[in-house]
Amino acid sequence: SSDLGKALSITDIDPVDRYRYILDFKVHPITIGTDDSKCYRLQHSSSENGFNFLNIGKDIPWKGSDMTGPGGGQKINMLKEYIKDLPYYDVVLFVDGYDVFSTENIEEIVRRYLEFKCKVVFACEETCWPDQSIAEYFPKSETPYRYLNSGLFIGRVDEIRNILSNHINDWDDDQLYYHRSEEHTSE
Repeated sequence: SSDLGKALSITDIDPVDRYRYILDFKVHPITIGTDDSKCYRLQHSSSENGFNFLNIGKDIPWKGSDMTGPGGGQKINMLKEYIKDLPYYDVVLFVDGYDVFSTENIEEIVRRYLEFKCKVVFACEETCWPDQSIAEYFPKSETPYRYLNSGLFIGRVDEIRNILSNHINDWDDDQLYYHRSEEHTSE
């Protein structure tokens, strides 16, 4: 009967609403701060909101430039290594360790991410840094926040792996890498 077919197609494996969908994957809040003491605001604020970030850069020698100019490629290489064995359907919340803090719990962050209905969501900023010459390639926006910011993003592991598939040197710029990776991704 057609009723039996409908009953068999609705399961916990194929969630029907955003709250049940959250149960089907694990969220990995990740940061990179080679000096863990500088991650205090992030760790304290997320703890106050009921979750913690895993600092995959703790006590690792930094080779990604002094960050007064372009640099930070080492963050991409560390993240690429960390997520290589994660389930493809899990979600990674990545934030820079020193200048980000949390104002919401992880459930609310994930709920907002899911409402975008896309594989990866990056933060945005007003300046096309570090290469202003590529600004014209970014779509117009209703707000001044038009340009990708690599210091905060959330997305499915499989799509993040896709974005991170190109080579980058530790001393190259992570934000420019993400700007240029857009042409290699599906969303």
